Amino acid sequence: AYDEEHNIYALDDGIGFVLECSPLSLAGSDTVSALRGILESSSNPSGMCMQFMLLSTTDIKPLLDQYVLLREIRNGNNLYTEFCKKRREYYLEGSKKSILSGYDYVVRDFRLFNSIKLPLKLRTPDEYRRAKSKASELKNTITQALRTSYLHPRTVSETELVYLLKMLINH
Repeated sequence: AYDEEHNIYALDDGIGFVLECSPLSLAGSDTVSALRGILESSSNPSGMCMQFMLLSTTDIKPLLDQYVLLREIRNGNNLYTEFCKKRREYYLEGSKKSILSGYDYVVRDFRLFNSIKLPLKLRTPDEYRRAKSKASELKNTITQALRTSYLHPRTVSETELVYLLKMLINH
């Protein structure tokens, strides 16, 4: 079950949430310190599970379509928009086969996900309410720490999670 108000998932044996972050190509000492703070925090509940997943996908069409749409809105249907459409087609083709001959260089979208699960001792409505409150507080704390790390976290909605799982399972 999904609580839209708090963006928290009720699971069979716990409660959790998923954040999508911007992947970093490199991290400075400030970023490392902020991430270490999340991982080593004494306020993390016992039995908490935290997972980071870097997903590489060739599903770039929605991003490229948005790019072209923004250019069409800004410039109308002119020469620049035509260049954008050609660029979109080039990258779409590059998501299927290498854009550099002699090299395996395929265009991909890299996405970083952070999922957190808190265990439940009992499966009662009161325990779920208590855990939801704790998960909501923890989500706010982790979100702020990830912002400090320049990872720009955002909550993954139920619809987005279903799409992500379909992509992972059917890939």
